[in-house]
Amino acid sequence: MMQLDLSAVDSPCDDVFIDKLNHIARNKSSERANKEKILRLETTNAMLYLKLSKCQSLIQELNTEINHQRRVNETKEKNANKTIQSLRQFYNELQDIRASCSDIRQHVTNIPKEIAHDTTEILSSTTSYGQKLIAKNHEKSLALKEIVNKVDDLDLLVKQYKDLYEKEKERRKMLHNTLVELRGNIRVHCRIRPILPIDYEYIDEPGKAKTGPREQVIDWTDEETVSVRTSRLNSTRTYEYERVFAPSDPQEAVFKDVAPLLTSLLDGYNVCIMAYGQTGSGKTHTMLGEHASLNSLIDFEVPHAQEGVIPRAARELFRLITEENQKNPHNFHSLEVSIAEIYNNNVRDLLAIDQKDNSDGRYLDIITSADGSHDVPSLITKPVTNVNDVMAAVMYGMRHRHEDATLIHSHSSRSHLIVTVTITTTLQDSPSKQQSKTRKKSADWKPSQIPLSPGIQVQTNQRRSLHLPPSRLASTPSFGSLRTVVKTKLQLVDLAGSECVGMSGVTGSALRETRHINRSLSALADVLGALAENRTHVPYRNSRLTQMLQDSIGGDAKLLVFLCVSPMKRHLTESIQCLGFGSRARQIQRGVIKQRKPQVIPGTSGGSSSSEETSSGGPPSLQSINLRHR
Repeated sequence: MMQLDLSAVDSPCDDVFIDKLNHIARNKSSERANKEKILRLETTNAMLYLKLSKCQSLIQELNTEINHQRRVNETKEKNANKTIQSLRQFYNELQDIRASCSDIRQHVTNIPKEIAHDTTEILSSTTSYGQKLIAKNHEKSLALKEIVNKVDDLDLLVKQYKDLYEKEKERRKMLHNTLVELRGNIRVHCRIRPILPIDYEYIDEPGKAKTGPREQVIDWTDEETVSVRTSRLNSTRTYEYERVFAPSDPQEAVFKDVAPLLTSLLDGYNVCIMAYGQTGSGKTHTMLGEHASLNSLIDFEVPHAQEGVIPRAARELFRLITEENQKNPHNFHSLEVSIAEIYNNNVRDLLAIDQKDNSDGRYLDIITSADGSHDVPSLITKPVTNVNDVMAAVMYGMRHRHEDATLIHSHSSRSHLIVTVTITTTLQDSPSKQQSKTRKKSADWKPSQIPLSPGIQVQTNQRRSLHLPPSRLASTPSFGSLRTVVKTKLQLVDLAGSECVGMSGVTGSALRETRHINRSLSALADVLGALAENRTHVPYRNSRLTQMLQDSIGGDAKLLVFLCVSPMKRHLTESIQCLGFGSRARQIQRGVIKQRKPQVIPGTSGGSSSSEETSSGGPPSLQSINLRHR
């Protein structure tokens, strides 16, 4: 404490003042000391508060740890209690197992005795059962031998019945064909084409046709029946024909039923085979084969799996001629082929088209001859000696045939194709018989039958004259010998397909072609309807197609019609119309087919002569013979 120095002051007042000052100084000093003490106490108090908060935090942590340890202890206690309980349960089970083991030990001790007893019983039972089984097996072996013998007998019987069935089937087929020939019925075969990728395509663009549903509605039932499911009546209709081919039947099977007709050509009958159906139903494929093969170099002497009726018929025809020549070496045959199309109701010669400038062929007229037959005199014919010659002419004509692409078919035929093969058969007697026949026939010769001088060719009012191969010309009999000539005709017709304009989507010139095609096919249906109803007037002249096929349809040829149909629902209308066409064709009774009568003509030493046969079978008159110098 600060002390004031007041020694120099002498007055009492001064002492009092000094005391007050000292008192004040002491108070200030005491107050300052108290403040410092308060400050120290506050500092100490703050430190104590800090320690208190630390202690409280520590106490809280300790309480938390104590609670955690308490929970852990409780969990351990529970686990210990469970463990003890499990141990007690295990102990009880162990006691039970010990008791069971004691029982098992006792049972195991008795097992050998039981096994020995059971073994003895099993052996005795096995011996007894074995003896019974041997006896049963012996009985079964005897029964099995008897069954095997019966099965062999049944197999033999089945084979016999199968052979008998095949013979009866062939006999029935032969009798049916005989009945068909006697009645003059038209043979109708139906072929269902397989489903193609185009059947799954839909076209819904504006201005184009809609393909419609993809459902298959025409099915193969058996070899003579085809069934059609109609949605309108919700029923199934069946059609019967001479033969029905399934979609899986190959080309060879289709031609198998055609081959017997070719024999009729050499027997003196005309034959006509045509394919009828809607566009894209497989007519050209049936008649010719794959479309691509027509433009490729193929040796048709070798059979191909996909070739159609025309190449197979040509090969079979030459095979039959070869066999006939081996049997009768004095006879010979010459063949000519002509190819025409009926396009927009006009007859067009496909062999008359110039390949260099590709100029269009001439439109020809159909002429009615004196004997009532119909022919195209100016139609070019080409002599052929083998199947390659025939197919070369056919392929040449096909390259110039009218085709166009439609929504239904990319190679749609726009015309009716008619391939005509004329077979001229010259029957000659052996040299020993010629003199006797010459004497016998000489008394019956008329002035019109006098032999012609060498260098003169006989040509009738028909378009074709006899062409003899060089090998046969050398064997032509000398003057005064007699020859019998028979001409037959094979017509192979690939009709254009009927089509719906709405589905095909054709316009312009293609639309005009479609109208002509549908009109000609309608005219063909009218002709068949008139023949089926035995009308007095048959409208052959309504179309060039019916005019050109009048001889074949009217009963002058054995006629076979292939009905080609699509199995899809989108073609149902055209398919039903096609099947109805075939049903009407089967009802036609044309009478017995006329056989081409042979004609006896005199031979010459310097040339060959031929004459067209007439309906009466006699030689032609002088007025019908046109003498043309070579």
